[in-house]
Amino acid sequence: MKDNPNPQEIIHRRGNRHVRVYINKEPLYYPPHWHTDVEVIAITEGTYRVCCGGIDFPLQTGDILMICPSVVHEIFPESPGSRIYIQADLLRPLHIYELDTAFLLLNPAVHISKDTFPSEVYDDLWKLALEIKDLYFSTSLSSSDKSGESNIHATDDLPLYAETMICAKILEFTALVGMNSPTRNFQENKKDDTLEKPTEDILPLLNACGFISEHFTEQITLNQVAEHVGLSKYYFERLFKQFTDMTFYQYLIQKRISFAQELLVNHTLSVTEIALTAGFSSSSAFARAFHQATGYAPSEFRTMNESKNFTKGKVFTPEQAAAAVGHVAKANTPPPVCTDMFS
Repeated sequence: MKDNPNPQEIIHRRGNRHVRVYINKEPLYYPPHWHTDVEVIAITEGTYRVCCGGIDFPLQTGDILMICPSVVHEIFPESPGSRIYIQADLLRPLHIYELDTAFLLLNPAVHISKDTFPSEVYDDLWKLALEIKDLYFSTSLSSSDKSGESNIHATDDLPLYAETMICAKILEFTALVGMNSPTRNFQENKKDDTLEKPTEDILPLLNACGFISEHFTEQITLNQVAEHVGLSKYYFERLFKQFTDMTFYQYLIQKRISFAQELLVNHTLSVTEIALTAGFSSSSAFARAFHQATGYAPSEFRTMNESKNFTKGKVFTPEQAAAAVGHVAKANTPPPVCTDMFS
């Protein structure tokens, strides 16, 4: 694997499932990585520190962190303890436009604690997280039966409709977070005198995300989207950047790259066909954008996504860990344990 400062995590789930849950009881260091799944980390015991998009989130027992899709994050164990990890691919299979907007507004992550959320909402979010965990492990040994293991994974497939119920609970979790979160971007925008009524600009932003989701494979422009939502090009460009912390074109490329990753699983399509289908003008433009986003050529990503022979569960030096995940470790990085980031 090539050196890449922010490698993508390839999440292999059971069968063709869109969700993955596991319990981590070992203090593990995860180098900077990203994935297209939304990730929820619920701290049941101990302390943790997660850096998302350059922002530090110190987590205590009872805290939950929701990390938005495609956000580069790095995880530092502060003490021994136990954490529930929930990962779900919601954007591609469901195509709910509101999710695009929600994750843009909540980017890069939301820290859920007793201090930041109303008590009844905090309790409901924890209840949902535990229900998701119990559903996922419903046909496997309970965590109490596997207390000696450092990382607990479900061993059996999900029963009929369990994944649907889990996805419904994750959607409810996301909606509760979005409706009750003191989001960083929104708070900052309220202080901006140039945006007199920022709350009224949510609807045009939602409509813009819906339009982009319908037409991102076409040659759409900033002018077209701004005209579609009834705003001037310059105001829409500034509004989009302030609320999402990315430009319109960065978001458009991100949508195309995510779609291309899905298409790369299909071996009947060539890389050139995938490039044009995803909305890129040429295979060379696609290759450049894909490499910039993931650190890999499309053909390398396709091969890597097929392989399940990743090293896991061993203690490495920083240099060995860097080679394992494509991350150039700093000299003072503590020796990490590379677990099944890719399992």
